[in-house]
Parts: sequence; structure tokens; C-alpha cells
Amino acid sequence: MSTSQPAPQSGLPSVDDAESPAAKPPESGDLLELLSDECSRNVLACLGGFPCSARELAEELDACRATIYRRLDRLTEAGLVSSTVSIDADAHHRYQYGVVAELATISFGADSVTAAVEA
Repeated sequence: MSTSQPAPQSGLPSVDDAESPAAKPPESGDLLELLSDECSRNVLACLGGFPCSARELAEELDACRATIYRRLDRLTEAGLVSSTVSIDADAHHRYQYGVVAELATISFGADSVTAAVEA
């Protein structure tokens, strides 16, 4: 009888993660915190022109790939970024990330500040 071992974590999202939309919109506070992060804003700015890989983002932003993957995970969970995967001729998986949000709004009320994203 054989037992299967879980695949080692590579830091890359799974194919299922790349194809599934964000489960629910982020809370306003979480979205504001994410957008207050300079690295997250830089990632969004780089992805604004055209989709690219985490490796390309890391080179462009002079950041380590682990940092870029953490920001991409958070931005994807928030519904701001999505990923697509392609398999090249030598069977390597290539993830490309792109901005999917068209509009982010911040509203100031008498008792609260709210933020929302529209795709």
C-alpha cells in the first residue's frame, strides 16, 4: 500500500487558485491596509501597463520573489489582481499576473471610512 505525500510548497499559487475568483470582497480596513503598503502599490503600478510574472516584478521593483509572491497573494485575495497560467514547450508552468480592478473607491462618512473595489 502506498501513501501519497503532499507536494512541497513552492510559493506559487495552485492552478485552482489562478482560476477561481476572490471568494468575497475584502473588508474596508483590510483593503485600506493593503493599499497603504508601498510594495503593494508598486506591484499594482507595474501591472497596470501589462501582465507580467513574479520574476519580472521582482526584477523591476528590486525586491525578493518571496515578497512579491506575498503581495500578489494578498492582492489576488482582495480581487485587485488575477493570474493566468500557461505551460510552455518544455512543460514549465508560467504564471502571469494582471490588474483586474477597474476602480477602487474610498468614502469618508461622519462615522466611518469605507473602501471598495470594482472589477
